[in-house]
Amino acid sequence: MRSLPLLVATLVIFSGCLDFLDETEENETPIASANYEGNGPFEPNTKIVFTGKGSSDADGDVLEYYWDFDSDDGKEERRIGDMNNGKIEHSFSKEDTYTVTLTVSDGRDSAIDTVEVTIKEATSEISAVINTDDETETKIGKDEQATFTFSARESTSESSITKYEWDFSYDSDDDFHADKETKDYEVSNDFDSGVYKIKVRITNEEGETDESTDIEIKINYEYADTRTISSGQQDHPVQLYSIYPRYIKATLEYDAEVGDQNDFDLYLYNTTQERDPDNDEGNNQDEECNVCVAKNYTHDWDNNQQVNYIEMSSYNMSHREWFDETGELGDWFIIIDHERGNAEYTIKIEVIYWE
Repeated sequence: MRSLPLLVATLVIFSGCLDFLDETEENETPIASANYEGNGPFEPNTKIVFTGKGSSDADGDVLEYYWDFDSDDGKEERRIGDMNNGKIEHSFSKEDTYTVTLTVSDGRDSAIDTVEVTIKEATSEISAVINTDDETETKIGKDEQATFTFSARESTSESSITKYEWDFSYDSDDDFHADKETKDYEVSNDFDSGVYKIKVRITNEEGETDESTDIEIKINYEYADTRTISSGQQDHPVQLYSIYPRYIKATLEYDAEVGDQNDFDLYLYNTTQERDPDNDEGNNQDEECNVCVAKNYTHDWDNNQQVNYIEMSSYNMSHREWFDETGELGDWFIIIDHERGNAEYTIKIEVIYWE
């Protein structure tokens, strides 16, 4: 019986040794793996199944799954997932890309993984295309317009196209402006001289839209007339409806008839100016007009065949001001001023946008 206390003491000591071993046993940190089922992007309010499948614990401990469905909103969220791989459903109401965070825990240690999911409205394929079979460079004369026909037949859309909108004077600074709306894919339009960019915007049954690239057309204005004039003035229109022409040129031809010394002068006025050559003549050719855009009253009395002309380039900085204000566009005028005699003359006017 004397050995009983010794046995008890031995068991107590041995038990303490086992407790010591339990306290020093190391715990392996679990591994987190966040994912979702299916292929994104997803439409708003679609239920998405998120899963922690692939998460593991080397010690074989049971894992707990906690989800935060928007790590960027500054709010910590801990929604508990199913014990079966942490499965959980969630939907997003707005289009965006969200960072979803999964935290797994074995009761002592935890691990984190994230996955991004994109929410976007479904869209169909839609593409606007514009074409024309007409020559894109042409010319017109007095009281004429050029007619062009445009087609958007090659435009495509998964759903039916319900509307075609046409911009006949597209300007990237002003964005798209619909000059005409049709249900048909073809349209015609009349143009004055100038440079124009034309675009089409299509709309389908889903309300989706697309704009085409632009087509550029260039229309020169050329006008010629032969008249007889006594003393006085006659005017001739200069069609200037678009900026910037490469140049404006008026050429005047007449017989000087040395005996009578026919005297013809040329003046160019825009739509808003008072046409008064007598006040614009000045004392010499190089003196600026009081009102007119340009003038030429030089003469070569050594030749009967007189050629007098005005030519202005849009790239000439001294004249650029006349092309910058759209309020100045319209029918400008060449004025023929004849001081004495009775004669016949021919005037040719060109507004050139392409050559």
